Amino acid sequence: MFFHSKRTAFKIFILVLITGIIGISGVGIMQHRISKMTSSYEEMRYDYVDNCLKIDMVNSRLLSYRCTLLEMITSSDDSSAHLIKARELETQKKEVQSLMSELSEKMDSGVREQLYHKLYSNVHSYFNTAEVAHQIFDEGNINTALYYINTDLKTNVLSIDQSMQDMKTLTENEMDAAHEEMLKLVEQSNKVRNICILIISIAVIICIYSCVTLASQLEKYKDKLEKELEAKNHELIEHNERIIKIQDNTISGLANLIESRDGETGGHIIRTSKYVEMLAREARAEGYFTDTLTNEYIELLVRAAPMHDIGKISISDLILKKQGKLTVEEFDIMKDHAAEGGKIIRNVMSDIENKDYIDMAAQVAEGHHEKWNGGGYPKGISGEEIPLCARIMALADVFDALVSKRCYKEAFSFDKAFKIIAESSGTHFDPTLAEIFLKIRPEIEAAATQLADEVK
Repeated sequence: MFFHSKRTAFKIFILVLITGIIGISGVGIMQHRISKMTSSYEEMRYDYVDNCLKIDMVNSRLLSYRCTLLEMITSSDDSSAHLIKARELETQKKEVQSLMSELSEKMDSGVREQLYHKLYSNVHSYFNTAEVAHQIFDEGNINTALYYINTDLKTNVLSIDQSMQDMKTLTENEMDAAHEEMLKLVEQSNKVRNICILIISIAVIICIYSCVTLASQLEKYKDKLEKELEAKNHELIEHNERIIKIQDNTISGLANLIESRDGETGGHIIRTSKYVEMLAREARAEGYFTDTLTNEYIELLVRAAPMHDIGKISISDLILKKQGKLTVEEFDIMKDHAAEGGKIIRNVMSDIENKDYIDMAAQVAEGHHEKWNGGGYPKGISGEEIPLCARIMALADVFDALVSKRCYKEAFSFDKAFKIIAESSGTHFDPTLAEIFLKIRPEIEAAATQLADEVK
């Protein structure tokens, strides 16, 4: 009996010992695998965010390169200015190549390497197309160069965007797979713990202690990951805001360049944008179109305002800079800039901005010369058929034109300008908007004076 009890105790001891060893070993192995997997997941997450930032920076540099090339081709600068633009293009190209080199260091697997080579090939084609357009421009064929930019170069941009999205998608899939593996490992760890609990109390204590410790570590790591992801998301948001600011500055620069062709400086862009914002906010405060004039709508309108005369890029300098009144034929040509502005915005800018902004900018460019009574151009629409943004832009544009000196006229006084606005209410301008504009005359005059001093 004693011997039997001793053997039973020994068997129980051996069983407990083996179970404890298995339980401890199992937990230890699972903890090691989870630690290794979480470490790999953290590294993968960091690489994903870093790659996204680099990809977005490549996109930003390519956008800047395209805008610089477009400025060179569409501007009337002298050869020295073109040489400066050419150097800017070379600098931007080197920046893209440097970023691509940094990306290549992380493309060490088969699929990643293939996607990187595809992206590299698309970027290489992009610069080849840009160089062809540049060469054609140097030969004096501006329209052909613009065609290359607006067709072949646009196709290259779409291919690059797709390649970048494919690289992001691959990394996201890898992260999802790693996350699934982590969940499986956690589930297996829980099973080991339950088995140890059922076999022996000692193993249970050991397993519970190990699993509770592991669960605590995972929870802390989860919290840490969430905080780090939140911080990285914040960085990405700030990065996107910087890109939007770069886009706005580029667009404003292009608009200023176009305005300068007829002797006007960036002051017109700044002033009209300010008048547009003041009128829109006052209209909303007065209860006019409150459903439409949201903060987002007004923000888009202020950003779109600088693009209202972008169609002038298609008008000859002989007409833009003519001293005195235009002939009927010349004025018919000048009127084309409104329709052309809408086409340029929709065709050239559709890939670099959101749809709402493109629609707003196109409406402003097309409709700011329409009249309330239908006597405007290019479509001759009337009343509320004219988009609200275009009706607001019309008031701001006409007022600034009246009080500003142009190559064909001297500046009018504020009294005369506001009188013309009042007389044109209900014929040229939306009568409600005109009334609100006249109501805020003191603020408009103060803003005009301040902006004029700042431009000087």
